[in-house]
Amino acid sequence: MQLLDGKSCSEKIRQEIAEKVAEIKSKGDRAPHLAAVLVGNDGASQNYVAFKVKDCDEVGFNSTVIRMEETATEQQLLEKIAELNSDDKIDGFIVQLPLPSHINEDKVTLAIDPKKKPRISSGCNARSIHRVCTVVNEFNAKKRILHENCASIQRQCRFGVKIKAYPTCGPKIHS
Repeated sequence: MQLLDGKSCSEKIRQEIAEKVAEIKSKGDRAPHLAAVLVGNDGASQNYVAFKVKDCDEVGFNSTVIRMEETATEQQLLEKIAELNSDDKIDGFIVQLPLPSHINEDKVTLAIDPKKKPRISSGCNARSIHRVCTVVNEFNAKKRILHENCASIQRQCRFGVKIKAYPTCGPKIHS
């Protein structure tokens, strides 16, 4: 079995995504737009979201961070989620967890339209490759870039990983 270099694999994936985004933009289409909602001032959450903004910048995605006070009510957050769900200029968004204790995380998570839930995971393992393929598939309905991206991810990251047919992205990758 060969050891997988996750950093190298991640860099290759980012480069390919950046090339595809550049191609999309060169045709006059807009880049994907991801948003993150931060409620409160949790330091780890702020760092995580900052890394996601950096990731978006690196591949050419647009990004927006929506900051809400620790005292924001659950209803205010649900209204913001409804607004993002209906915003055609936002392709996906996250509500960064943890949330303040007065907000029901399950209720908030369930309020997010599944079409707007990005499932991108950092690193390069069987599960994260599948998640990248899934988010590319969801975005691809508009931009037509999935199949070649997933095939490329598989070529670069399949070391020691079994692959079998799966409708979301061609092959499903198992660890």
